[in-house]
Amino acid sequence: MRRLAPILILALSSVAFYWRIALTDQYIWFDHSDMAYLELPRLQYEAREIHTGHLPLWNNGLFYGQPLIGGIQPGPLYPFNLLFCLLPLDNGFISFRLLNWYWVFIHFQAALFAYLFLRDRGVKPAPSLLGGFVFSYAGFMGTVPWLDVANGTLWIPLVLLFVWRAIERQRTLLYSALAGLTLGVTWLSGHHELPILTSLTAFATFAWFTWKGGPRRLQLLSGLALFGLTTGLISAVQTLPMLEFGRLGVRWVGLPDPVGWKDVVPYTIHSLYSMKFHDILGTFIYAGNLAEKTFFVGVTATALAALGLLANWNNRTVRWTGAVALGALIWALGQGTFLHGLLYAAMPLADKARVALRASALIHCSLALLAGFGLQALLDTSAPKWVSRIATALGLTGAAILAGTLFRLSASGDTGDEGVLRAAFVALAAAAVLAAASKAKVRGAAAAAALACLVLVELSPLATFSSRYQEGGWKFASALHRNDDVGKYLRAGTDPVRVITNESELPENFGEWQGLDATGGYTAGVTANIRRQEWHLPVWQNIGAVTHYVGKSPSREGQIDMFEAQSGVHIWKNPDALPRTWVAHAAEQVPSVDALREKVRRPGYEPRAKVLLLGPAPALEGCDAKDEYANITGRTSNSVTVEVRANCRSLLVLADTNFPGWEARIDGRPAEILEVFGGLRGVVIGPKDSAVAFRFRPASVFWGFRLTLLGLALVALCCVPWPRRTAAA
Repeated sequence: MRRLAPILILALSSVAFYWRIALTDQYIWFDHSDMAYLELPRLQYEAREIHTGHLPLWNNGLFYGQPLIGGIQPGPLYPFNLLFCLLPLDNGFISFRLLNWYWVFIHFQAALFAYLFLRDRGVKPAPSLLGGFVFSYAGFMGTVPWLDVANGTLWIPLVLLFVWRAIERQRTLLYSALAGLTLGVTWLSGHHELPILTSLTAFATFAWFTWKGGPRRLQLLSGLALFGLTTGLISAVQTLPMLEFGRLGVRWVGLPDPVGWKDVVPYTIHSLYSMKFHDILGTFIYAGNLAEKTFFVGVTATALAALGLLANWNNRTVRWTGAVALGALIWALGQGTFLHGLLYAAMPLADKARVALRASALIHCSLALLAGFGLQALLDTSAPKWVSRIATALGLTGAAILAGTLFRLSASGDTGDEGVLRAAFVALAAAAVLAAASKAKVRGAAAAAALACLVLVELSPLATFSSRYQEGGWKFASALHRNDDVGKYLRAGTDPVRVITNESELPENFGEWQGLDATGGYTAGVTANIRRQEWHLPVWQNIGAVTHYVGKSPSREGQIDMFEAQSGVHIWKNPDALPRTWVAHAAEQVPSVDALREKVRRPGYEPRAKVLLLGPAPALEGCDAKDEYANITGRTSNSVTVEVRANCRSLLVLADTNFPGWEARIDGRPAEILEVFGGLRGVVIGPKDSAVAFRFRPASVFWGFRLTLLGLALVALCCVPWPRRTAAA
């Protein structure tokens, strides 16, 4: 029971620290454009599909259909996201209250993993708890507003825990496999940047101490190889689809146009997302909650981190943690140092991690762990001189700030920045506690409790969230349910619906959130074959079977007003839209995308009269189209079934995105899928009634799943306590 007590303390402290979102319905943590417009609609799409009995691999709510797993955000295969999707829905939608509790759980995990790291390093429970508080509630982890990035950050201490165990303990292979397991899970989180930075840190740590391993070098080398293998296997179910999507898609990175897989993200983009040198002051001076640009850890925690580093310099874990913080600072400063530029130029795929300042996650993790070591040194009374020196430095700093504030007050009547003044008072309070502890005027436990309270008081401003009762509250999240009546109206029909929205009036991913097929959307990337078409033109929207437009005013002539929502937007029907699936009797190959666009733009072009392909056109037959039909008779996120009648050899067009993994069968026999109009699907059918089944079975996902299972089996094998050979044997 005593072992469970710290875990209970971490759980209760997480609820207490985040009481606004845990214990009331007034606040939400996800009132951010990326969360409300992208990540939550995609999570909602997945949850809705799971509740209908399907694990979606394909996303119909975005850009005429896109691969869900390859798109990675917000972590469609991340274990805890999947568990969240299984929770009860609120009138068909993910629950805001449960989302708030999920956020509390995420921060509990972060605090727990930092606590476990410190306990494993020999730190006592109380300082380990403090380290957990600082990692979870402060700095990057405490303020990052994105679900995928937070889930990728919280695993850092646990990955490093197993790396250090593999380096220092006898069962190297066991701990190498567990390190690979946790790092592999990090890659499932839904974003690539923190997994990249964590992987670089973990492998650099393992490689360095392998090289310094002496007589254990061979053993550590085998552990390093197993670490890499296990990481690759566990993450394969996500990384293989991600790589496939990256190779066949384009990604928006901050340039006017998206970039492809072979394109280098320009260094100017990295410069935009670099930490500034004055941001270092933000480590201990609170300047507001600025999402991932909030570097605040607090005066008390920073002082304890300095004490932890200086008082435990002989501890190689502490020295290496300090080195990680320094290396992460160099990376986060980006263009501020030439070293980041060298890494950008020399390291493969370094250009893909364009937000350099996200390395602050590693800085703050290191500071949190060092703060735990610092409080341990205080309790052990092992470095009274360093405690006294840091107390003196804090006292002088606080006094200087107060003196400057009083001078400013007398000169201008202004006290200056609130964060600076708060830092001064906290510095003086922390200095008093440390000075008393260094002279044994207070017991170590009392000093530790006082410092922990100071830390939590300092960090309290970071736990402020958007309130529904404040002006402009729930600015972004309120859009999610604003047009539920529109979604209900469109879902009530029996024919396939595909909508396009006025994105200034419906900025969220409306299709994903409402469970409707949609064009466009708020996303990080899209398949290149869909991006190259001119979907803004009415003729292209007709080809793509865009049946409705949602906005306050029609987007083109001839649209029919079908419904007015309470928000003031209307549903406008496109009477010229082609059916989702139809039969054509003529096809033509065009030499290029430009030629394809030019032919489609020609006045009088009729798509049903002649289908255009960038590849070889199939031989078709002309015949009377009387009594021909093509009807969708079954549909899930991963499949479409069409009943079709053709009077001669024809081409069945399905106006959904074509992508590797889609298979077609005609009356149970495999059929080749042709890419029509540069990005949609088509199959050649014979002169008879046929049942055409399209099914999405991406090799990248299924092979990735097999490799992940192999990785889990490998970890389980390493966990078996095999009998060890003895000297007598």
